[in-house]
Amino acid sequence: KKFIPVRLHGKVTCSSAFGRYQIMNFHAKNMSFEPENQDQWAIKKLEKIGALEKIKEGNIQEAISSSCRVWSSLPCHKYDTKGYYNQPIKSMEDLLNKYEKRLLLYK
Repeated sequence: KKFIPVRLHGKVTCSSAFGRYQIMNFHAKNMSFEPENQDQWAIKKLEKIGALEKIKEGNIQEAISSSCRVWSSLPCHKYDTKGYYNQPIKSMEDLLNKYEKRLLLYK
């Protein structure tokens, strides 16, 4: 277990989140750092919380909203400014714009 100090709301706290999806260590028993393993973990998590189906349906905003308890930097609704964990988050507008731009790369 390795804890990394981070500044949050002017206070220093520690996080054990790691990898490309900032996975908390209590979710990652025996997980390797290989990108494919992390991707598989994220897909399973999206499926478990119902967000994967929303993505497949094209309802990206709903998928993002339903993922805010797993990924603390995601907003819980369109006008959210603090997220589920009351910490800085990405705006829904920015996330949807980034999604659309990335989607164009795959078309």
